[in-house]
Amino acid sequence: MPVMAVLFIDNDGTRSAPKQLWQTKWDSMLKGCTAAEFYFGVPMLPKPKSEAWLLCATRKGCHSHATLENISGNDKSPKLAKEQLDKAFCGHQSAQQLADWCKTNPVDWSQLMTMPSFKAFFDRFHVVANAILRPGAVVQPTLP
Repeated sequence: MPVMAVLFIDNDGTRSAPKQLWQTKWDSMLKGCTAAEFYFGVPMLPKPKSEAWLLCATRKGCHSHATLENISGNDKSPKLAKEQLDKAFCGHQSAQQLADWCKTNPVDWSQLMTMPSFKAFFDRFHVVANAILRPGAVVQPTLP
């Protein structure tokens, strides 16, 4: 039975980083899987950090949250993503507390889908999951 591997790393780009940094990392992760002849790899590459995805999940409303991807990934930034997340939760949350919050708060997938980095992960996850559930299906090593 084939298995899926989710490869997680934050993008961590700063405002001065090249605009193509995220795409370069995404492509590199997929190329690495292809080079290993493993076609069930799914990059999980939040832009700039996973805190942006969590911030999106805390926000209500039917508007685009793509601007959260413009938060600096620099931990010395005055608008640090982690601090914004702490503010959204009225204090610092441990990884376990965040996981528990995610379990008890239904996610509005349409909100997260407005973030290009999440949509890329979501789409690739479904391509690979469908290929595993339908043996013989072809998994493209890259997405457009």
